[in-house]
Amino acid sequence: RGSPTKTGAPAKSAEKVAEPKQKAWSKEDEAARKIQCMVRGRLARNKKVSLIKAKRDYEEAIDAIQKEAWLQMIKREREQAEKESQKRDEERRLQKEEQKRKKRILEAAFDGEDDEVKKVLKEVSDLAHKHAKARSGGFSSTMVENFVSRRRLAMADCTDANGNTPLSEASAGGHISTIVFLLQEGADPNTRGAYQKTPLYR
Repeated sequence: RGSPTKTGAPAKSAEKVAEPKQKAWSKEDEAARKIQCMVRGRLARNKKVSLIKAKRDYEEAIDAIQKEAWLQMIKREREQAEKESQKRDEERRLQKEEQKRKKRILEAAFDGEDDEVKKVLKEVSDLAHKHAKARSGGFSSTMVENFVSRRRLAMADCTDANGNTPLSEASAGGHISTIVFLLQEGADPNTRGAYQKTPLYR
């Protein structure tokens, strides 16, 4: 009896599967590669130029901003210096005017010129009102009037180099009406001037 034949087992192929044939590198392929390299190189150079330009523009913009900031700072400093100079000039001008008014009222009191004494005090009142209104803000009318009264009294009680007041000068000149007016204005009768004398004992 013969050996049984195996069924269902695939038969082995005697043929070998052929590998795909590689395409040969042609002149067209080489030309395409060179073109690609050239394009990539050009793009890279353009990108580099663009980056360099962007960096230069950025640096120029920063320089411009810094220069403008420096110029603005110098401008502000000059404006501040100018304001301070104007303020000092204005203060000196006001001080000179104040000294002139003091001299006027002292001389007028000594000469018994009541109208000139009143004129000086009115100038002081007007200036004080103007100053108070310019800086009043939320000040009440009472506060403004008190400020004006203090400025007016300060002038009525001003002194010369020897400490003599208008009341003292009026007393030295013997002018009763001037003495009465200054006392009504609130002038201090107990100040001591030259030789430590009070106004009414000059």
